[in-house]
Amino acid sequence: MDMIIKEAANRGIKAHCFNSLIIEKLRTTEKSSLACIDEIFKNKRNRDHRLFQCQFVLCPINKDAHWTLLVVKPQTNAIEHYDSLGGDPQSDVISSVLELLCYAHVAEFNVPLDVNNWVSVKFKNIPLQGNSHDCGVFLCMFAKYVTLGKTIDFNQGDMAFFRSQMIREIASGSLI
Repeated sequence: MDMIIKEAANRGIKAHCFNSLIIEKLRTTEKSSLACIDEIFKNKRNRDHRLFQCQFVLCPINKDAHWTLLVVKPQTNAIEHYDSLGGDPQSDVISSVLELLCYAHVAEFNVPLDVNNWVSVKFKNIPLQGNSHDCGVFLCMFAKYVTLGKTIDFNQGDMAFFRSQMIREIASGSLI
């Protein structure tokens, strides 16, 4: 994900990716949401990003051993959900992301975020996985294609190629 964000920056695209544990932590914390979010933004990686200046904020989600991707688009007030099994975004996950955005909005602009102007979109015409183990590869490809403005035109048959491409990218330290 870091390489996707770096390549986006090289192309003049402002993007940020949260650690996959952040949304889970928000969903399951025994602390107040505000205390949990405050802790999240104490992390330098998150603190130094002005989320509402980003075109894309990527939120990888792992729930019940399945990876999905939420893409927040602050400039259009949209939260897009990409699930290679075709599932619906869960309301507690969307609520957690909105809480995070509310905190970030106050930090950036010193005014509350009007969440009533936001929409959550589930993409229906996206490729679906045909097995029980490719969801992570699909998540990475959704993130790469959406962030870099590519048409999502891959399918299950491309996963073996993408896996080997990802290995080469990790070894070289940059996207191919």
